[in-house]
Amino acid sequence: MDAFVFEQLFREHLQKIASLSAGLCFSFGWHIGYNRFGNSAFWFRLEDETNPWNSCDEKILSKLEVFFCDPKRKVKTRCFKVLRDRSSLIAYEWTDSKWVGPKFLSKVLSDLPDIVESTVRDMDNIDGDASALAIQRLRERRIASTLPALSVQRRFMNCMLRRYLGREGTDLDAVVLAPDGELRYIEFKRKFPAPRAKIFGLDEYPHVKTMRTLASLGIGMLHLILVNPIWDKSKPPLGMIVPELEDKWAWLIANLNGDAFTGESLQTVGKDSGQRNGNRTQMQIRWDCMHLLHSGLALGNAGREKLADAISTGSLLKLPRINYAGLCNVTIER
Repeated sequence: MDAFVFEQLFREHLQKIASLSAGLCFSFGWHIGYNRFGNSAFWFRLEDETNPWNSCDEKILSKLEVFFCDPKRKVKTRCFKVLRDRSSLIAYEWTDSKWVGPKFLSKVLSDLPDIVESTVRDMDNIDGDASALAIQRLRERRIASTLPALSVQRRFMNCMLRRYLGREGTDLDAVVLAPDGELRYIEFKRKFPAPRAKIFGLDEYPHVKTMRTLASLGIGMLHLILVNPIWDKSKPPLGMIVPELEDKWAWLIANLNGDAFTGESLQTVGKDSGQRNGNRTQMQIRWDCMHLLHSGLALGNAGREKLADAISTGSLLKLPRINYAGLCNVTIER
């Protein structure tokens, strides 16, 4: 539930940027599904009333044509548009340059090749008090109307893709079509550095794998990180959204490419590894790729202008670099 709050905060900022910056178009709702061999064979665009198909999606689809037409690619790439129809999800497939359908999504997924159906995984690492606080924050922000779309997205990921494909899918937090016609992918996380390694990591699967897949399509990746002021996993981050800590949050941004990682990895297990108590391998992000976008939870016009420039140009040269010590100075707890 707390992820809903921060995800919506992220989307609100991008929507405000889009309304103020001519030529920027955002898409939320792309998901990559993997077959049992780990190939990114299935692409889904989940639509809802707040996020209809747009020019950014058209550009993404044109990029995927490279996969559709590549005779050297061993696995066939398929693309689907998914819509909600009352209590059901229906799908259309891009076939012979047109959308063909509709079919029930469950039928489409069960008929895909090279998949192994699984079960819906439990979210074991759940705190009821934290969820109640998340609901309170959603009411305070008056964004309850957005919950149906977010809820459908999570159920689509966890209860449909995971179940039918037998593997975790990837949801692309946001894709932007910039004024220069380039596509950029924005991966948003609310986190703080690993306490022992004193560095940020990015999940090898699916995020680094996704980065490489998109790079093969000419789509670069920006990693936007919201760092909470108290670096303690036992303290709910939503409890830190209070006036006295408002200025102690930090927004970081990194331009990820082949040189963005140290070559070392991080291992996280149990309750340090997200809601599913799993085992994760993360690649360490080099500090010299990290830039300070803004200090304070509220980006405001100044922060949004800097973010708009970063995602429009793909360049972070105007932003100051930041290291571990510098980040410690702008937050209050290490």
